[in-house]
Amino acid sequence: MQLAMRHKNVFSSVAVHSAFLSLLYEGPHPYVRGQVKIRTAIDVNTAYPDALRTFGSDISTWKNHDPASLVETLKNGELDIYFDCGAQDEYGFI
Repeated sequence: MQLAMRHKNVFSSVAVHSAFLSLLYEGPHPYVRGQVKIRTAIDVNTAYPDALRTFGSDISTWKNHDPASLVETLKNGELDIYFDCGAQDEYGFI
C-alpha cells in the first residue's frame, strides 16, 4: 500500500489483503470510530522492534511510510485502492 501511495507516478491502483494500514496506530483495540490514538513520537521501547531498524526513531520517516498518513497526500481519483480484512484473523485488525 505504501509503495503505491509513495510512487503514484508508477502505480495507478493497489490491492491489498489483510494489510497493516497504519504503523502509527496506538488504539483502541478493537478500532472505535472517533477514538483513534496515533503515535506522535516513536518510543524505541514500545514501537515495533524490527521496524525501528528500518525507520529509526524520527516520526517524519515513519509518517512517510505509513499508509494512514500517506492517504492525506492523495488527490481525489489519483490512486484506485482496494483492501479487505477478515473478521477472524489473529492480529486484531478488525
